[in-house]
Amino acid sequence: MDDQKKHTNYLGDAKFEKPKMQPRMTGPLDAIIPWVIEFRVVGTPNIIKVRVQEEMLIGRPDPKNGIEPEIDVVPYGGHTMGVSRRHALIRTINNRITIEDLKSANGTYINEHALESGKEYRIRDRD
Repeated sequence: MDDQKKHTNYLGDAKFEKPKMQPRMTGPLDAIIPWVIEFRVVGTPNIIKVRVQEEMLIGRPDPKNGIEPEIDVVPYGGHTMGVSRRHALIRTINNRITIEDLKSANGTYINEHALESGKEYRIRDRD
């Protein structure tokens, strides 16, 4: 300990000019790296990757009735697998992602659990 005291200088009231932190631009991480949801189509090797938007309708297009889903599942066998035109709605609210079944004919599932129609469920990583 005496050895350490020998090599330590008392600085007294000396003041040092330290560089001030410059303002930096910051923003939410998703502005730099957008959120992406991956849907795995049951019974197939298909994966649908979708950049997250505020609201995303999952279903089948029906231009005659003005239905144009953001997530069109027809190319992945959605019609034959029983996906409704307005099947489910995904929303982002306060940095959380939710899904709601829209009274679809065959239901919506998260990890093999059926969702109650009209109720929002939070989607978590790896669901």
